[in-house]
Amino acid sequence: RRALRTIDLWYTHTSTDVWLLTAIPDGALPYEERGWTRFEVAAASMLSPAESTLDLGRLEPGWNLWEEVVERCRLERIPPLPPDAFAKDLEAKSFAYPEDMKLVADKYWGIFHRAFGLSEHLSYRAQGWGDPEARVLAASLLQCAALQALDLRDNAIGSAGAEALARAVAECKSLVALNLSNNAIGEPAQGKLRKAWHAADRPEAGLELELQRPAMAPSSRSAARMPNDHHLRAERAELAE
Repeated sequence: RRALRTIDLWYTHTSTDVWLLTAIPDGALPYEERGWTRFEVAAASMLSPAESTLDLGRLEPGWNLWEEVVERCRLERIPPLPPDAFAKDLEAKSFAYPEDMKLVADKYWGIFHRAFGLSEHLSYRAQGWGDPEARVLAASLLQCAALQALDLRDNAIGSAGAEALARAVAECKSLVALNLSNNAIGEPAQGKLRKAWHAADRPEAGLELELQRPAMAPSSRSAARMPNDHHLRAERAELAE
């Protein structure tokens, strides 16, 4: 248990490779229902490049090249939850030692504020994210005091997600570059984004909205992630109403 003092650094550091052992023997508690594994996915998703975190539970026999392993097992990153929402999420998870719930919540609070919250550059490019992920991210961006550049290119973010991001822009005082190219944002929502961007006195060239396409259903990778994340499911249900 001595390692717990720095476990948050291991999972969050951008130079760390994380291998998730999500294949659980029959009869054991599923990976996604455990509190500590919820933490490791959240921490590994926060800052590290997608290829640095692999879900080895997806690995099938017959692979020959490491590139095949990376392609098949690359983690679908999830947007970071605000600490209070993450602590609430932990209440539905299982811990061998109940007192670990507070420990995990405290560890998450630390990496959220000291790593994510102080990051100057964040990239969640090509993650298959749609409006639910964008709305969760927008809530977390309100606590990013140092953020200068946010890259959300090549996702499936639509108008609802863009409007949530527009509301967060004014609170990110240091943000000067927001790339939302190649998403699915409608013209009215693009207008709201530009208006919020200009009202916050940000450089005009810093907002990129090129190559918007018609709205689409979430990718299969994104959809596969949904059942195990209560907050994303709630966002999707609200958007469907």
